[in-house]
Parts: sequence; structure tokens; C-alpha cells
Amino acid sequence: MALVRLVRDNLAAQALVTVARLRQAAIEELRLLATEITPVPASLMVFGSFARGDAGAHSDVDVLAIRPPAATRHGLDSWTDSLGRWADRASRALGNPVEASADEIPALLKQRAPSMWSGIVAEGLVLVGLNVADLATAA
Repeated sequence: MALVRLVRDNLAAQALVTVARLRQAAIEELRLLATEITPVPASLMVFGSFARGDAGAHSDVDVLAIRPPAATRHGLDSWTDSLGRWADRASRALGNPVEASADEIPALLKQRAPSMWSGIVAEGLVLVGLNVADLATAA
């Protein structure tokens, strides 16, 4: 049996540590970028292989954005523009967003499993707002 120790001063070791922390750094970046979305999403979640932590070389990052009721009151165009700016910045770094309204969530969650929605409920990571199961209950 051989013991191996990572020498943190080594440049290759530093690169390995950076790669090992990449998923968490990506989630933190998405959360930071989400602070610029107005009005604030009822929910913004990452789901799929990235959320589960088993994304591969050909995986993308799936994101669900739930419009808050305020988006309708203050103008859907400004919500769409704000989310679009976030999606552009996020997709350059990570993946592809999916959008729905808070009112649509209860019906979407009633779809037979397996569905994208059952996967979001089971594996989604909340970036902003509530998880979709709580949104469905609140509706």
C-alpha cells in the first residue's frame, strides 16, 4: 500500500484543486449573477446531471427560472429582458435555462414521472427563491 499526499505548492496540484472545486464555483457564480434579475425570481434552480454532481464532458447545465407574480404586474418585458441578460451571461459560462410561471408549476408537477419536472423536484439546487415543490404548495 502506498500513501500519496498532495503537495499544495505544486502548480499541477493547484490546478487539480481548482478543477475539483469547479462545480461549487459555478453554482456560486450563478447565484451571484442572479442578484441582477429583476424582479427577483420566485425560484431559480439548477437541475439534471450538474445538480446531481455527475455531469460528464458532453453534459450541459440545466436551469429552471420561475417568474414571480411581480413580473406580470411590472411588465413581462422587463422580466424577460432581465432574465435574458442573466441567461446570456450564465450560458456563456455553463448551460441552458428553462422558464415557467409560478402559476404553471402545480400543473407541471402533476405530469407522470419520470419527467423533467420530477427530476427538478428530486435533484434541483435552488439558486434563488423557493424550490418548485414549495411553490406548488403555495399556489
